[in-house]
Amino acid sequence: MTIFIVIFCAAVIWRDKPIENANTVVFMRILLAAACGVLGGTMPGFLNVRYDIGGLAIRAAGGIAFAVLVYVFTPTVLPNMETPTERALDRSRSGDIGQHFKLANDYWDRPVNRKRYQATPMEGRGQLLADWVGSDIEKNKALHEVTAFLADLHACVQSRNCKREQLCQSSLFDDSDNFLIFFQPLLKDWADSGYNQTLQAAIDFVNCDCSRELTAKRCPDHPSMCGAPPKCGAGKT
Repeated sequence: MTIFIVIFCAAVIWRDKPIENANTVVFMRILLAAACGVLGGTMPGFLNVRYDIGGLAIRAAGGIAFAVLVYVFTPTVLPNMETPTERALDRSRSGDIGQHFKLANDYWDRPVNRKRYQATPMEGRGQLLADWVGSDIEKNKALHEVTAFLADLHACVQSRNCKREQLCQSSLFDDSDNFLIFFQPLLKDWADSGYNQTLQAAIDFVNCDCSRELTAKRCPDHPSMCGAPPKCGAGKT
């Protein structure tokens, strides 16, 4: 039992990814405490723990006492020392947002699908994308959560908690720009249902916060856009 628990917890630690459900951490504490109790029960000697709470005394002995000690006096979790910018980039590279980007890119970057998209008239591309997304929960979730993530980034940059240079010079900028252009028809319908402010803030991240990178990217092929000032919903440049 102890060997199984230790291997299981070691695998979770080796995975080195955030645990989405906080209750999982509690379950792991219980498992580790049980493992320590089994280990303590095989050791020679005797251990007695007494814990008083408002006149209520709790006693434990032997292996159970060892398990109680481990569970009650667990080490403090170290705080996340990453900056908001680093956390955002991690999410976009290998975290949940990165997976959402990958969901769309893995499909539309395939030559056959890209050719079909490019061969579809502009007015028909919205329906093409809508047919692809359909009622798929993961695809719909990706559209909404990426948009909300970009809106949060805009707010983080404006509050000076995030460094726009690091965000806008990373691959996140290209992914965000392509995402907003690519899914514009679907996102507009979603915004019209009550999320227009979120979409506008997401657009502001690219058009306002990353305006220099946007100009540098589009100027070679679209000279007319070079002199245009960034369109910021909040009136900031």
